[in-house]
Amino acid sequence: MTRRLGWRGVGLVIMTSLCIVPSLAGQDQAPVNRALATREDLEKSLAAAAQGTGQRISDRDRQVLEHRLKEGDFQVGDRLVVTVQGEKALSDTFTVRAEQMLVLPDMPPLSLHGVLRSELQDRLLAHVSQYIRSPDVTAEALLRIGVLGAVVRPGYYNVRAAQPLGDMLTVAGGLSAEADLGKAQILRDGKEYWPRDDVRRAMASGQSLDLLGLKGGDEFMIGRRGGGIGPTVAILGGLATLVTTIVLVSRN
Repeated sequence: MTRRLGWRGVGLVIMTSLCIVPSLAGQDQAPVNRALATREDLEKSLAAAAQGTGQRISDRDRQVLEHRLKEGDFQVGDRLVVTVQGEKALSDTFTVRAEQMLVLPDMPPLSLHGVLRSELQDRLLAHVSQYIRSPDVTAEALLRIGVLGAVVRPGYYNVRAAQPLGDMLTVAGGLSAEADLGKAQILRDGKEYWPRDDVRRAMASGQSLDLLGLKGGDEFMIGRRGGGIGPTVAILGGLATLVTTIVLVSRN
């Protein structure tokens, strides 16, 4: 039976695993592709990189930044937490629909095409102000991040960009008994985005998903300690194949 580590257990494991790890190297210079970066930030990063005076940007990151500035951050299925004071029907979690449209009750659809996460609240305030006088509006876009591997409830979770990376373990129910934080990593499109050592440092220093440059669809993968049932099954399978081969050869 898989054992569950509660709040105290998760905290103890994290502190034990990370107490000897220094603060994340290079975090005085945040990733240029932060989820909550402003349009000015992105434009300055691109311009500085083009002139060779700023943080170096890979061709892939440059394409991502240019796409964000043109198309915006929002995709179909993204979830937005909206609060309009005094308006219960408008205070809820809404889902972005086809063609990047946001539909609020009793209002025309609002296009989020070309809108960044950092621009969402101002754009929504301007939209609601057309129908409600002097509204008090707050809005926040959630990130859909996978917490997979050796956790109690692996899956994808909609969380705030300001969420510390280490808190994602609690979101997924805590670590399972076979968890090995030394093997934790962050994946993007099935490839390593943040290596193990950097992930440990990020958790130790309380780095948020935003400051780590994470986006929807990224995965926080928790590794397992060696010697579990997985390797045992693989070894037994290999032995079975070997025995079968020996039997067939001997018969011939």
